[in-house]
Amino acid sequence: MDLNLAGAQQVAAALPNGAFSIEADVADVASVGRAVTLIMREASRIEILVNNAGIAGPAAYIWEQTDEDWQGNIAINLTGIFNRTGKPDELASLVHFLASSECSFVTGQGYDASGGRATY
Repeated sequence: MDLNLAGAQQVAAALPNGAFSIEADVADVASVGRAVTLIMREASRIEILVNNAGIAGPAAYIWEQTDEDWQGNIAINLTGIFNRTGKPDELASLVHFLASSECSFVTGQGYDASGGRATY
């Protein structure tokens, strides 16, 4: 799943066992919902979830960032993690899978402590 469908298709083509690609914008909850629906239709379950979308944004101090820069960073780095993790009622349907021996779940978030560049 990636906003860059061509890149995702290239990666999927290099992977074994029927890997496939889906275009989605992690900052848009409806886009993520459509992607999950497509994944479940294609694969019937999610076996690995790597919750790790993120961008660095412009290499500039925070006071040099535009509103568009700031909103883009927040949308992907924070809202995107929230959108892909799900809300409690959505996660409840995954409890059986998450408790199984077949489950793999990775979540990650990076923090930049460079004296003013981090947007969160």
